[in-house]
Amino acid sequence: MGRFKIHDIDNEQFYQIPKILFTSPAYKDLSNDAKIIYAFLKDRMELSRKKGWQDENGDIFLLFTQDNIAELLNVSTSTASRAMKQLKEHCLIDIVRQGLNKPNKIYIHRADARPIKTCT
Repeated sequence: MGRFKIHDIDNEQFYQIPKILFTSPAYKDLSNDAKIIYAFLKDRMELSRKKGWQDENGDIFLLFTQDNIAELLNVSTSTASRAMKQLKEHCLIDIVRQGLNKPNKIYIHRADARPIKTCT
């Protein structure tokens, strides 16, 4: 441990949270937990891309359980569930159930500055 050196900055990895989630009125009531989970999901999307996880439409999906999300964020499963529900209500994700004992597919949507009325 120690102070940052000029070469250290390039060696770190970061989660990226779109600024629009903080600046757009469309997302003003989105919790910080939900914003961080969105960053986790976007980061996890790269793994899905590498594994070729896409549906028949070419849409990338994730297999990431709420238990995994809760553990990563160090919150309860119910807190993670509430945050995921917020992301769904704000049209930032879709969740598709696959059936008994199979993880849900999660599809990520781009954040949009326009106020959201209904998800399509």
